[in-house]
Amino acid sequence: MRVSGRPSLGLSARSSGVFIIGTDTGVGKTMVGALLARSLREAGVRVGVMKPYVSGGWGDVRALKSAAGLQEPLSVLAPAFFRYPLAPAASALRGFGPRPAAWRGVLRAFRRLRRRFPFLVVEGIGGVLVPLEGRLTVGDLARRLKLPVWLVARPGLGTINHVLLSLEALRRRGVRVERVVLSGFSGRTAAEKTNPAMLRRLTDQKVFILPKVTANVRRALVGRWSAEIKRKWKGAV
Repeated sequence: MRVSGRPSLGLSARSSGVFIIGTDTGVGKTMVGALLARSLREAGVRVGVMKPYVSGGWGDVRALKSAAGLQEPLSVLAPAFFRYPLAPAASALRGFGPRPAAWRGVLRAFRRLRRRFPFLVVEGIGGVLVPLEGRLTVGDLARRLKLPVWLVARPGLGTINHVLLSLEALRRRGVRVERVVLSGFSGRTAAEKTNPAMLRRLTDQKVFILPKVTANVRRALVGRWSAEIKRKWKGAV
């Protein structure tokens, strides 16, 4: 899919970070975060990345770190690592990861990274209500970090329900959602053809359509977004 005609990045020069949350696992959060981090980096912005809670492997953190061009150890960017691909609270309950004090460590790590980088891309784990520790969820972390949220969702059938439920959970926590990102969009199915308009009608949210990211699409998007950042952030980078 060509990327011409797709929405602009629309990132304000006053922005200092975003929290990328999904409606589910595997919806494209890391791809969105990596694209944004690389675009900022190529525009001359010192961008930091963070995935506070990680389970099952370091792949997502490595992708974010590479996109931002950072040298920091993975443990600095992902302070709460869990060996098995489970919700963090489930892993901790089974003795497979950090103890409950990880929440405080995550907040300390976030504050340190915020002091070091003018812009921070933070990626959540799974969906909004994934339990992190006890009853604390990804949505609660978003409220605590006070970053605007990009909500990433699949483009096809079922995503209207997933997006509406996620938005409701975030709004109950007073979290500002900046946009919905439909990741891996092809426009081939009836659901994909109608979902963007339906979501705009039902939510009043900006709906950003992101096609399946091939190498060519990645180059085109990063080129466009970095040029836009340079133009809009002139004098700020």
